[in-house]
Amino acid sequence: MKKITLYHGTPDKIVVPTFGKGEEKHDYGRGFYLTESIDLAKEWAVCRPNETNGYVHQYELDTEGLEILDFQEKGVLAWLAELMKHRDAADSKRYRMLAKKFIAKGNKVKVTLRFRGREMAHMQQSKHILDDFAEMLAEVAVVEKPAKLEGRSMSMVLTEKR
Repeated sequence: MKKITLYHGTPDKIVVPTFGKGEEKHDYGRGFYLTESIDLAKEWAVCRPNETNGYVHQYELDTEGLEILDFQEKGVLAWLAELMKHRDAADSKRYRMLAKKFIAKGNKVKVTLRFRGREMAHMQQSKHILDDFAEMLAEVAVVEKPAKLEGRSMSMVLTEKR
């Protein structure tokens, strides 16, 4: 039986770990956020603007039988793709909403990722971002032209599902 020690930082003195109470706009959705870093948990404990004190709660987790997603193994693009699933404002949710509106009006939608600098080394690994975008629109759209790498960009075209 393998156990790991995890920490949760909060302004609350008493915390009952509950999945689903968080906010969807948080980086990983409605989870109960834990970290192996006590220093990071201390930062979370005082993350609201007017707070000076907070609490760090320690938990022991039995990892036997759990599948753990390790972003250090997967790389920075997998981590960014996971974050984008939950970000607000100028993020993929906004673009999904706009794409649905365009498709509903009978238009096609071209989705493009542009790569700069170090991102160029990971272009092939980014195809899943476009695939995920298409999957999220699967109820209204189908892929007309699959993701294709052209120069510093990767694009696909979506059209109305018939």
